Formats: sequence, C-alpha cells, structure tokens
Amino acid sequence: MSTLDLDVGRSALVLLDYQNYNVHPDGYWSKATPGSAERAAPAVERTRRVLEAARAAGIIVIHVQNA
Repeated sequence: MSTLDLDVGRSALVLLDYQNYNVHPDGYWSKATPGSAERAAPAVERTRRVLEAARAAGIIVIHVQNA
C-alpha cells in the first residue's frame, strides 16, 4: 500500500450522499433499482476504511446530504 503525505490540519474528508436512502439494501434506490446496494457495497466498504483512517489520523470529516 502506498502512503499519502497530508497536512492533517489543512485536510478534510468529504463524504457525499452516503445515506441509507442511497446505499442501504432497504433504502429507496435498492428498491427502485434492484441490486444497486450490492453493486455499491465494495465502494461503501472502501469508504468505511478511509473514514476509519481519517478519524484515527485526526482529519476533519464532513458529511454532506444532497437534498
């Protein structure tokens, strides 16, 4: 795995539209588009790992809900 050198004090992780509505198997899009939650699962897992690393490093996390 490669490393990324960030200025933690000037960095943020921005997560857009990671809501149950969009990515949960019981969410709207999963019902409207069968299989969409399963297709999103690898991206959700990678995002979970990045979020965990950002929090551990003290990076600001911003959650944005587009409504």
